Amino acid sequence: VFLLYPYYTLQDCTYAISLDEEKKEVMVVFRGARTQMDWRHARDFKVHKTTNPVKEDFEGKPSHIKLHSGFFNYLFRLRKDTNTRKYDEIANKLYYYGQEFGEDFSLVVTGHSLGGALSTLFGFYASTDERFTKRTYVRVISFG
Repeated sequence: VFLLYPYYTLQDCTYAISLDEEKKEVMVVFRGARTQMDWRHARDFKVHKTTNPVKEDFEGKPSHIKLHSGFFNYLFRLRKDTNTRKYDEIANKLYYYGQEFGEDFSLVVTGHSLGGALSTLFGFYASTDERFTKRTYVRVISFG
């Protein structure tokens, strides 16, 4: 099953969701840079300081982390139309579809170019979300 969510495809983060019933696997694929808006986010090299999402405590764990501002904003800015974040929209859909396989589904995140950067960032945050780590770790496959 392959589901495409092209909400404002020329202005917003574009992704697709794939379901593999045999492997009990849900996959999200992020599109690479295509539009001027995509390239504007990719070239936004400022640093965004945010709270570290890793819940486990370990020696030397920083309370905050620094991320590429453009990529962070693509996934975590509040949308004006829904007042939600793109990360939450995607994570909620992935969890919803994963539940069709039961509690033991796995998550794969992938993308190319801008999509590779978004998949890395999304995978990092998803790996701190208990909804996606019950069965196994979150797998990230990115292409430069």
